[in-house]
Amino acid sequence: MKEKKQKEIRLDERVPVRSWLSSLLFCGALAASLLFNGSKYEFLAISQILLLSVFLVIVLTSYERGIKIPRTFLALSVTLFWSWLALSSQFLPNTPAFTSINFWWQGTLPMVFWLYTLQPNANTFWKYATVFILVLGIFLSIIGIYQFFVLREFPQIPFLYKNLLASFLDIIILIWTAKYLIRTSTRDNDSSAYQFYVLVSLFILIYTVMLINSRGILLSLAVAFALLLSVSYHLAVRKKPILIILAVIIAASLFGTISSKLFSPGFDVMERVATLQQPYNAGKSRFIIWEASYDLLKQSPWLGTGLGTYSLRYPPYRHPEDDNFGAYAHNDYLQIWIEGGLPALLFLVFIMISVLLAFLKSMRGNYLFAGVIHDALPDHDTIKKGNDNTCISGLQNKTSHPVLARTATKEEAIALDKIEITGLVACLIATAMHSFFDFNFYMVPTMILLGLVLGRFHHMTVQNNPQVRQIEINWQKHLKPYAFRAISVITVIIPTLYFAGVGVSMYQYNRGVYLVGIGASDEAIKYFRAAGNFWRSNDAPYYGQATAIKLNLQRISKDDFAGRKTEFERAETLLAEAEKRSPLRPQIFHMRGLLYLENQDLAGTNGMEKAAANFEKALKLNPLFYHARVAYASLLGKTGKEKDALKVLKDGLHYSYALNTDILPYFLMSAKVFERFADYENMKDLLEKIKSIEKNS
Repeated sequence: MKEKKQKEIRLDERVPVRSWLSSLLFCGALAASLLFNGSKYEFLAISQILLLSVFLVIVLTSYERGIKIPRTFLALSVTLFWSWLALSSQFLPNTPAFTSINFWWQGTLPMVFWLYTLQPNANTFWKYATVFILVLGIFLSIIGIYQFFVLREFPQIPFLYKNLLASFLDIIILIWTAKYLIRTSTRDNDSSAYQFYVLVSLFILIYTVMLINSRGILLSLAVAFALLLSVSYHLAVRKKPILIILAVIIAASLFGTISSKLFSPGFDVMERVATLQQPYNAGKSRFIIWEASYDLLKQSPWLGTGLGTYSLRYPPYRHPEDDNFGAYAHNDYLQIWIEGGLPALLFLVFIMISVLLAFLKSMRGNYLFAGVIHDALPDHDTIKKGNDNTCISGLQNKTSHPVLARTATKEEAIALDKIEITGLVACLIATAMHSFFDFNFYMVPTMILLGLVLGRFHHMTVQNNPQVRQIEINWQKHLKPYAFRAISVITVIIPTLYFAGVGVSMYQYNRGVYLVGIGASDEAIKYFRAAGNFWRSNDAPYYGQATAIKLNLQRISKDDFAGRKTEFERAETLLAEAEKRSPLRPQIFHMRGLLYLENQDLAGTNGMEKAAANFEKALKLNPLFYHARVAYASLLGKTGKEKDALKVLKDGLHYSYALNTDILPYFLMSAKVFERFADYENMKDLLEKIKSIEKNS
């Protein structure tokens, strides 16, 4: 009888399997996204395919139960933001090939938000996903600590630079601080092993953040901790866990400060924080970028320049003292405004306002967890009471809580939910604050975490709120099972095939680049051609083919005029195709200029003029593109325009460059020209830079 009773009350035996599968796919997407970093699009493709797979699992299992969509301001704001990204990626003119894929890149947050919101077993999914996230955070911290002490570098791997890793770890820290407080802030005798593992993990994560030595991160994390701990102290029955967390924070910060002082490859933590006493000097590098970015913004403030176009449109406005790599504005709100226009910024602000309003409302209200009290069980989450699976019926004074191992009072259940909600808001606040100074919204791993946090926050604030209405979609009324499955699979398979093409294309393209590097141009052309077939909107395969053909032209005998002419025209056609897909890419015009310069007999009587025009176009698009500057100055020198060549070289030296061996030809040529014109001061400065580069190479 007992076994029969348990079987009758089980909500859904397949729920754990679905949760496990969805969580596994989600965690795979997060892991793959860590390898993307803005250039390796094959890993973005893998990440998006896995997220689409999560969506497919959710939809295919929703035929019998249907789908419920909360009618909330937050859900509406997220949807409007996502919709505008999709719309702007399609109608803006003269945007590069990557505009479409940037919709998926920057739309990761709303995508994950809806994946969690539509998740039928959200609590179990959250449980599995957060455990993986903690393990991942510890893994990245260990790598970061190795970087710091062995390689004598700031922790950064696998992100572009250290502050982005710190922001990613901040979210994990705040999620698990809240989870620890929930488990230990009641009168439960919680597992000592659980407490030990969580506290050690938090210590390692906070210690790594301290080693990273970021002022913006420390400030935003301090504000988030202050909010979470103060609210928890007010709500929790037991204050000891809060004091323990505070002790861990202080200890990790102290050890991190000492380590930074003794072993830091740059300024230590205290010296960095002290610079905040002079805000202008502390943020001078950011102010320079923002001023130039504002000039770019004024060109198209309403509709934006197009998703993913900032790095291509920014160089002409770049300040000479700007020594950053120029791909990001170091202010997400400013860059989103530049690329997506004013609507994108407004919808993002609406999301933040809706989060704030929902948070304040949840802190004032007592409806949290009220659905369980009144037998309004979540449709697909198993609720346990004690050691069996008995359901709660009728009006109760006590209820089981998904986190607690024992029965909780209504007041305790509400307090625990409020602590978790505060922890989630703390994650959002910390990232929102830091994004005023960096580009977290352009990091896919961070956006996946934030989408998960935002979805969880939304779920916690509306799942049992009687005031929230639901849009219910009953598939059974409109579609037969086979038709429903076919439509679901087709809807997901179309973008999946697109991303599969992107991934294969990038593999083929990278192989082609390698072959060009070792001189196998003919073989490289085959790979570039295949890459173009799999991702037709990408300009890189066409540019790659033209590069390989240009190299082949140098090997063909001058006597074979017809053969050279055919290959020359073929290269011209490919460069025209590349320009059509990405008219802002300076490398295309530089390559065309070299093609004319090296094959003057094929370029016609005005070949030199066409080469010069293309070099000028490349430098207009990006004044820091010193490869085109060297080629243009060389052309001018050969035609007897040495003063013009001097000006071209000198104009580029006003900018800040990364000092590596790649820039040596530019510095060497400039030094020789300065010597010829008796400009010994500039020549001496360049020779010192050349020696420094050669010494450190």
